Amino acid sequence: HRHELVNVLHQLAFSDHTNAVGRALDKHLDAVQRWVWIPFVPQLLLSLLHREAPHAKALLLRLAQGHPQAMYCPLRTFLLERREAATRVTQTARQLAAKAQESGAAAQKAQGDDSASEATMKLVAQAKSDQASAQAAAQAAGEATV
Repeated sequence: HRHELVNVLHQLAFSDHTNAVGRALDKHLDAVQRWVWIPFVPQLLLSLLHREAPHAKALLLRLAQGHPQAMYCPLRTFLLERREAATRVTQTARQLAAKAQESGAAAQKAQGDDSASEATMKLVAQAKSDQASAQAAAQAAGEATV
């Protein structure tokens, strides 16, 4: 059974027809004992972050109903890792936003000086780049908390 389950999870994750594979899995889910899925809990938890999430969620809920103790450690680890990743991305976004703000202030100050036009253009370009990086990091922070 184990090799077949690995194949099912692989098809669910990497197939172009994830919905068809998911429907087939949902249809035949009752034919497989719940305990058989216990070794695959970490992979199923990671699947919650991808397009196969609805099917992985259904499988995890079914497994949690029958074997809640088997879900505790992998689920706790998964949630702690996600929290750590979200914190890291949020810190990076804040650092980039601060850098963008500093670059913007320096660009505004340089624009007040008419004598440094080339330097002004470089600072403005750097400020725009920093602002774009900060926006990208903020967007990543939003995705990391999902």
